[in-house]
Amino acid sequence: MNTRRVLSGFSLHSFFVIAVLIPVALWGQGDRGTINGTVTDETGAVIPGAKVEITNAKTGVVTTTETGINGVYYMPNMLFGEYNIAAESDGFKRAEVLGLRLNVGSEIQQSFALEIGAVTETVEVSAAQVQVQTTSGAVGSAVQIEQMMELPLAGRNIFNLVNLVPGAYRSRNGNISIGGGRTRSAGSYIDGINNTRGGLGVQNIEMVPPIDSMQEFKVEVNSMGAEYGRSSAGAVQAATRSGTNEYHGSLYHFVRNDVFDAIGWNQVSKPTLRRNQGGVSIGGPIKKNKTFFFVNSDLFLNPFTRDRIRSVGRPEFRTGDFSRAFQNRRGNPVLVPIHDPDTRKAGSFTRPRLSDPFPNQQIPAGRFDPVAVKALSYLPQPTPGWEPRNPANQSGNWVEQIPRNVTRTYNTIKINHNYTAKWSTFLRTIISKNAVVDAYSDGYGVADPNAINNEQLRQNWGLNNTYMFSPTNFVAVLVGFNRVYIDRFSGDCCDTDYAELLGMPGFEKGGEAFPRFNFNSRIPMTGIGAGYAKRVAAFTNFDYEANFTRIHGDHTLKYGGKYTSFQGNELARPQPSGNWNLGASTQGNGQRGVAGMSTPASDSLTSC
Repeated sequence: MNTRRVLSGFSLHSFFVIAVLIPVALWGQGDRGTINGTVTDETGAVIPGAKVEITNAKTGVVTTTETGINGVYYMPNMLFGEYNIAAESDGFKRAEVLGLRLNVGSEIQQSFALEIGAVTETVEVSAAQVQVQTTSGAVGSAVQIEQMMELPLAGRNIFNLVNLVPGAYRSRNGNISIGGGRTRSAGSYIDGINNTRGGLGVQNIEMVPPIDSMQEFKVEVNSMGAEYGRSSAGAVQAATRSGTNEYHGSLYHFVRNDVFDAIGWNQVSKPTLRRNQGGVSIGGPIKKNKTFFFVNSDLFLNPFTRDRIRSVGRPEFRTGDFSRAFQNRRGNPVLVPIHDPDTRKAGSFTRPRLSDPFPNQQIPAGRFDPVAVKALSYLPQPTPGWEPRNPANQSGNWVEQIPRNVTRTYNTIKINHNYTAKWSTFLRTIISKNAVVDAYSDGYGVADPNAINNEQLRQNWGLNNTYMFSPTNFVAVLVGFNRVYIDRFSGDCCDTDYAELLGMPGFEKGGEAFPRFNFNSRIPMTGIGAGYAKRVAAFTNFDYEANFTRIHGDHTLKYGGKYTSFQGNELARPQPSGNWNLGASTQGNGQRGVAGMSTPASDSLTSC
């Protein structure tokens, strides 16, 4: 237990100290986009020194810059959102375009042709044209909040919408393939922070934040910028919501219940289902045009039962009677001969070892192994009245509705602050705790092979700073960490020494989980025992990302770097009672030295 406290006791104080002490010379892109364009007069001549005003339509935050000697303005590191852009210069009417949308990691190109007139006059365009990005070869698509909220989405998992993006695919087990790349190879980020524990190369999506806490996400299929890095198959960049100048909130509850369901095909009875997901979100100004907040709290409760179908063999197998030990061969039952290992004769490669079958397929009680007898006492009898899935070999002859309980919480907090028109920052945290409890069945009890208690605590923190030194020099800071803490144990761990209970010698440290017995045979038999005792692990990624943007004449220079530090700590006792594979002692060898068929029950009874 002391080890567990050490692993889970990471001090957030250390993180904040590191974040504050990072030199201003570091900078990062995160979930930012770019706005640029050219300002000319009606003849097409460029206007140097024109003032360009970029206003966030929701927060009222104003960012100003001016055009260079080539008439070009460039504003990187802009938060996603809706913008109004205006340009003005002495002797010309002010021009303004409203309602331009900047997506995550995207670019808006908006140029202006100013008309001669007084600055007090304004030419306003309300309907912006569709933006086509021409300065980058990156291929990708953004999935926006409207799609997340309006489309029917099973489980409210936003990453299911990856399938809307051409060139990307998300499978039923949650793995994502982008641009034809291997699954679990794509980068995953939330507000620019790693959303994966992939210190050893595997890039799994770790957090799936609630829809109500997300603004949008973008899937980069190929030719993405170098700032993504460490990805061999595209990237998914998600962005959380921010507060605005107006208070907005939501209260939601989604429910599924077996009362609304019909009994499924091939079910004993209708499984119970009590699935509830609800939450609340609110965002708004702390100080208008300057400081904003957003908070979301989401709770998921899902206790239910499901049919667990297994193979437990015929009842007479337990007494050593294998006269009806059949395998399924093209739909027909074929007897499996049971051989006596004590009659095995010496042989060679050209002369196979042969053994004699037990008379009448009967194993004498005196040959039963005492460990196997104790272990098989935990194996339930076939379910009365239940039709096996395959009558030929009696596979699937046991069924029971087993309870499973899934709980999950998500808490998201984000603070945006604008110190000046040149300096802005945000701090965001997401903390999620989830638990999956697979109870052991009444039939198998503590020997249930699927009884697991898995608890996980996830955290994702991000701090982002951006600063504009001049209209041609920009920097930003991105620091964050992603942490996963796992506490996993079998359903009956860890108070009983099963190695001693079953009479299995040689376990100096004890066997605090029911041992795993695997039956390797042509006759279907489900193994018993989870075997997995306990696993305590913590995986942490620290991210430090740096980019710098400088405009020099007709050229825009971007350079920087990214550093990710991975830490992994693990304490595990996966198989303290052993993992036993049974299936050799009663096999009879064929004509060319090829092992014949075996029965798991006979092996269990004769050897361990």
